Amino acid sequence: MLEKGLTPDRVTFSSMLHACSHSGLVDEGLLYFANMAPMYGIVPDSEHYTCMVDLLGRAGHFEKATELIQRMPTFQYPALWSALLGACQKWADVTVGKWAFEQAIQVYDSDSPYLCMFNIYTAAGMHEAAKNIQVMRLVRRARKFQGPTAKGL
Repeated sequence: MLEKGLTPDRVTFSSMLHACSHSGLVDEGLLYFANMAPMYGIVPDSEHYTCMVDLLGRAGHFEKATELIQRMPTFQYPALWSALLGACQKWADVTVGKWAFEQAIQVYDSDSPYLCMFNIYTAAGMHEAAKNIQVMRLVRRARKFQGPTAKGL
């Protein structure tokens, strides 16, 4: 691409980071991400950060992934937490999983974080904690579908 005089844009970087994530090319992804702003003037957005968290999480680099999240301007993106929870499920990382779960339920309006955390606890043999997550999920659903209360009318 560069040899033909074409300059990468934000979509190109998203595609490259996504490809690195699914190919296990951690060093290459880190290099592309690091060069986005200084070499091409492209400020990473939520999609780029999510790709990087996915890349690092899939490779089991949870410390780097959490450091990256903490450096983000904001991390109110459901896809970001979904990527991290998926990696925690793959690697059975309960500690990071609990942190990601706590963040995810603040921004995610679905059962997905609960199901991931349930699976993380189950894989770790923490069946009582898994049951508690299941109860939390059911309580959330009941509140969501309860409708307006008399006070709210």
